[in-house]
Amino acid sequence: MEIDRENKMVMLKDLLNESKVYKVVDNGMSETATKNILIFTRLIHLDSFSMTSGLIFIFHHEHQEYLIRKSQKLVKIIKVGNDSDKLFIAFFGLNRRDGLPTILE
Repeated sequence: MEIDRENKMVMLKDLLNESKVYKVVDNGMSETATKNILIFTRLIHLDSFSMTSGLIFIFHHEHQEYLIRKSQKLVKIIKVGNDSDKLFIAFFGLNRRDGLPTILE
């Protein structure tokens, strides 16, 4: 949604639950991210902000509906872990096939 390069902050909207918006502190992402990309990451929530676990998957913005639909189907057929683990496994596979290359330093 918004990138604050000076304060190393990125505002992210959860596309699987659009009522949720997160203020994320991430040096690498705040310097390299652009608007209108889709990011899948696991967040660590603290009091007034969140931070990434260090791993992100990036996708074209135009693939939003496809990714939501496909990830929901994959989560249903994955037989291991909890819902969070299943979602991660689904997006890991989607990233391998449809993701954009990324390097975070």
